[in-house]
Amino acid sequence: MKPSLSLYKVVWKRIAGAITGKAVSFACSVIEPIEGKPVIPDDSTILVDADSPEEAYYLAGFLNSIISRTIISSYTYELRQETHILDFIKVPKFDSNNSTHLKIAELSKRAHELAKCIYAEKRPAYCSAIDAEDELRKVERELDLAVAQLLGLSEDDLREFERLYAILSGEELPVEEEVEVPQHPNVSILGTVIKPGLQSFVEVNVVNPSGEEIEFHYEFPWGSGSFRLVEGKYRIDVPPLSPGKYRGVLRWVWRGEEQSKEVVVEVEEHVGPRRPRTLMGL
Repeated sequence: MKPSLSLYKVVWKRIAGAITGKAVSFACSVIEPIEGKPVIPDDSTILVDADSPEEAYYLAGFLNSIISRTIISSYTYELRQETHILDFIKVPKFDSNNSTHLKIAELSKRAHELAKCIYAEKRPAYCSAIDAEDELRKVERELDLAVAQLLGLSEDDLREFERLYAILSGEELPVEEEVEVPQHPNVSILGTVIKPGLQSFVEVNVVNPSGEEIEFHYEFPWGSGSFRLVEGKYRIDVPPLSPGKYRGVLRWVWRGEEQSKEVVVEVEEHVGPRRPRTLMGL
């Protein structure tokens, strides 16, 4: 049977609009039979036939997701939205036993119903009891999440697709959620491997986003002391030592809670590379 005679099909416009130099606004929809007879679209549209309404709504939902639209927008333009789209968008084959496939189909069908409340000249009776635009935004978000889940993508990945689509479309980038900066100070000890018999030092490195001053106390076999620091580096002097390991501790109090870090200073002689043996050296 010819695809145009299929009872259920997914269609989209061959030409989206004037050339703007920005991303195209791709959208597709499901056409169902009327009184049991197939609807045959004209040649200004592209169609893909489906074996069932669930498959048709699944395909439309997948193609209408922000992930698919971003990919389409990245390579095509308004005058050429043809069947090549399905060469670039690898839609997983519909499986009626796959719960995620069925969820995408269900959400897609709900989005079609809500779209009728917004765009149809004669609105269905159910439209009067709902805020269609707000409801549609929620359904579209759920649809995007379901497609991302099907593809093994995270919500962070999905946000990156949203940002990329906004860039391609010339839109204002979505406002990013404010990331809470950790206030707990990060304390590290550097330079703990030193040579024997030489005056040296270990370095305390403090990263402290809170901006609060901290008092540190240190204890080593060769002595103890204290210093105050908001953020930055502090050198603790190390006298000439013999080879071996020397254990110490660095302590500080952060908002009433005592913190500590063990410090192991290794004093070892640097062994350089051996000279190759030659006949003269034998």
